[in-house]
Amino acid sequence: MQFANFAERIKGMILYFSATGNSHYVAQKIAEATGDKIISIETLVKEKRFELSTNEDEALGIVTP
Repeated sequence: MQFANFAERIKGMILYFSATGNSHYVAQKIAEATGDKIISIETLVKEKRFELSTNEDEALGIVTP
């Protein structure tokens, strides 16, 4: 994949919202390629977790329909 070199340098998290499962699938595939962790936006809302933080050298991705 094209992200291989980028993934070797930067780790981070991928937030996703998925009503039907398609965006979850895409987030999982990206995470497999990059080594990032995936986090469901729906789960964050249910748990009332409205703050996330990353380090300066971490990437943040968002996957939505």
